[in-house]
Amino acid sequence: MDIIKVSAHSRVACIAGTITAFIQEYHRVELQATGPKAVHQMVKGLILATRCLKCNNISVTSTPEFVDINFRSRKNSAIKFVVQQC
Repeated sequence: MDIIKVSAHSRVACIAGTITAFIQEYHRVELQATGPKAVHQMVKGLILATRCLKCNNISVTSTPEFVDINFRSRKNSAIKFVVQQC
């Protein structure tokens, strides 16, 4: 499964919709963001998706992790959320 990359300009509703669709289909999704604004958007999308899924009696857990990435030949740190259906 691919990692969904979230940017500072990603729309929260689109992030939430993607999370919801992946959870309903695959029961799991991974999200990744670099930078404070992107992480903020990712967390808001996760909160909205959790609410939407809860309305459909689907519970999820999310586990945050630090990951190292290479971006433009430089090592960077990113935040990754692994979201799984309970």
